[in-house]
Amino acid sequence: MRSTTEWSERTEVPIVKFVDWLGNAWLKTMLVQCAWSAIKSEGYLQALFRRIRSRQGTKKAIVAVAAAILTAVHGMLRDGAPYRDLGTAYVAQEGRKKIAAGLARRLRSLG
Repeated sequence: MRSTTEWSERTEVPIVKFVDWLGNAWLKTMLVQCAWSAIKSEGYLQALFRRIRSRQGTKKAIVAVAAAILTAVHGMLRDGAPYRDLGTAYVAQEGRKKIAAGLARRLRSLG
């Protein structure tokens, strides 16, 4: 996200405005609609949505699912491969790996 800085004439304090002009708005809208539909069926995208929603909220989670769909579509078009759902267990497995790596890093820092 890019930002622009303007100076307020009354308070002489900089005002930072964020501008979201990166990317195609039509594509983002379509991907978000696809994400809402995709989370209704059991699978990787629904598990990803639930994991992110618990920490960051519904709107950020649905945008993350839309980004995951875009990544999957890019890979499918690049490699010419069909879609392969990773399943709900994949998200849990990745979560366990991240927790284990974080705990190991914490133990190393403690000595």
